[in-house]
Amino acid sequence: MENIPALFFEPKPGEQPAAKGQDEWEQDKLRRMNEEPGRLTGYNCPICHNKGKVYISLDTERECECMAVRRSLVRARNSSLSQDMLARYTFRRYNATAEWQQTAKEKAMAYSKAPAGWFYIGGQPGAGKTHLCVAIMNRLLKAGHKGRYMEWRSAAQALKAVLNTPEYLQLMEKYRSAPLLYIDDLFKVQGGGAVPPGDINIAVDLLYSRYNDPSRLTIISSEWTLQQLMDIDEGIASRIKERSGENALAILKDRSKNYRMKEE
Repeated sequence: MENIPALFFEPKPGEQPAAKGQDEWEQDKLRRMNEEPGRLTGYNCPICHNKGKVYISLDTERECECMAVRRSLVRARNSSLSQDMLARYTFRRYNATAEWQQTAKEKAMAYSKAPAGWFYIGGQPGAGKTHLCVAIMNRLLKAGHKGRYMEWRSAAQALKAVLNTPEYLQLMEKYRSAPLLYIDDLFKVQGGGAVPPGDINIAVDLLYSRYNDPSRLTIISSEWTLQQLMDIDEGIASRIKERSGENALAILKDRSKNYRMKEE
């Protein structure tokens, strides 16, 4: 039998190579290459063993299916959404029993499948507005969209703290230019008081900029319906309405719709 090049089989220490044909040696070598553990982290793949690639021959490889999952996880981390929120707030876990819940869920799912313009849902606290918006983000991030999460109260406080400085422009630009932005609890005010003028100015700066670029997807949840927003700032409300169209939803105030209280 002809000599087999060492390339095709590297015996383990103390192991004696068996007499095999060249095809068998290649298959053995290929198996060992695919079983070799890699160094990728964040997701444990049983197919490529965290290498991100699968060898289909000794000199040919393809990208492993896990890379789509890994890229999705990176987009999720970059969006600032926590893994806990992404795991908890899914369409599957949104329990739509009432008609208003079914309507909201159907609208949110339709937007996540064919995103265009803006999505707005406002009204009753505890009615699952954030749940549906995060579910939309989850779908879109997995589909390849790059997005950012903006929790309104903390973000507005941070922006006001650096107003009229270069840091303000740098921070605001992250929200202005995000291809996909979710603004959670727009104009949230502790105790239901009046919206501070500084918050309105920040919203004008941000939303007017995004309004002027229709390609930027914007998702907004708020305790204010669009009709109530008209009394806060008509320019903001009318722009949200125009960009959202049929994807502007209102959940009228009714404490029986507060599922957080029901869970307690």
